[in-house]
Amino acid sequence: MSGAAEANLDLGLRVNIDSTRFILDVLRKIKPGITVVFPSSLAVFGPSEGRLVTETTMPLPGSSYGAEKLICEILLNDFSRRGLIDGRILRLPTIIVRPGAPSGAASSFCSGIIREPLKGEKSILPVSRDLKLWVCSTRTIIKNLVYAKDIPMARFGAGSRIVNLPGSTVTVDQMLQILGNVGGRDALALIEERKDPAVESIVAKWPAQFDTSLAKKLGFFEDGPLAQTVDEYLKDYASSRAWLN
Repeated sequence: MSGAAEANLDLGLRVNIDSTRFILDVLRKIKPGITVVFPSSLAVFGPSEGRLVTETTMPLPGSSYGAEKLICEILLNDFSRRGLIDGRILRLPTIIVRPGAPSGAASSFCSGIIREPLKGEKSILPVSRDLKLWVCSTRTIIKNLVYAKDIPMARFGAGSRIVNLPGSTVTVDQMLQILGNVGGRDALALIEERKDPAVESIVAKWPAQFDTSLAKKLGFFEDGPLAQTVDEYLKDYASSRAWLN
């Protein structure tokens, strides 16, 4: 994932490009025309300077992970153009709240600053509280990934199979406010603010405002408010409620 791919270029290339190409090569030969849903990332973009990002905004990745995702996007688009596969390329927002352990993603803290404190565990906040992020709940992401496979190919048009998925713009501080509302002062006390320039240099380049009119036209699901996202996480992963109870 993003942070790990930046730390280990060769591993990132093998995982994010080579494996994808090998899978696509098998599919196009064994099951030509098969539907392929590819989860890409907002990391393909560079700083937007406050501008609204659309599917036609020029990608300028600020990380190796973003570059690797962009390479795969181009490959899937070309294979779709040739009729080798029926690709759907979904640019995902930052997903919160991810269950499980922290990952190698630079954005791992976005889930960690909610997930860990609600389990009674410390979490490191490596970025500024005023950082803006484009996020989406786990439930909505799953629904949209599943929904994408059944969209008729003709609805994508002839040019591109790329879609910016719905999400919402939030600040880190707003995320901490929700944490406080749910877990109280004890949860907030488990947040340790410790800047990590390597992490901030990656996530600060990601856009936080997207035009999702194409996604809406195609019928993708929109996301709910941040408070609802956290509530859904607690309902879906009941063990996380142990500390609250």
